[in-house]
Amino acid sequence: MTFLRRLFLDALLPALLLLGIFYNSLMAINGPEGTIVLKRLEQEKQETIQLLVAKRAERAMLAKRADMLSLRSMDGDLLDETMRKVLGLTAPDELVIPAAELEKYLEISGS
Repeated sequence: MTFLRRLFLDALLPALLLLGIFYNSLMAINGPEGTIVLKRLEQEKQETIQLLVAKRAERAMLAKRADMLSLRSMDGDLLDETMRKVLGLTAPDELVIPAAELEKYLEISGS
């Protein structure tokens, strides 16, 4: 009886303890809550935050464009200018200078 007890205490118990330590260490690294999974989740979190920031910026831009469409914030002069440019309409006493020609003239006169 003492031989089995001595064998258990001297060989099997330390071996089982080492196996338990090894298993827990492995689970701490590779397990479902391990450090490898933690790094992957942190990377996904950063990507999601970047996507959220981009979506918020896009939403703010769309909200600004929608506000510009409301009648109370619409600038009459800007609306008139845009309408004339898109439709190509002018009054008989108006002179239209295309932007490209105006820039060429400004470059020549500025030199």
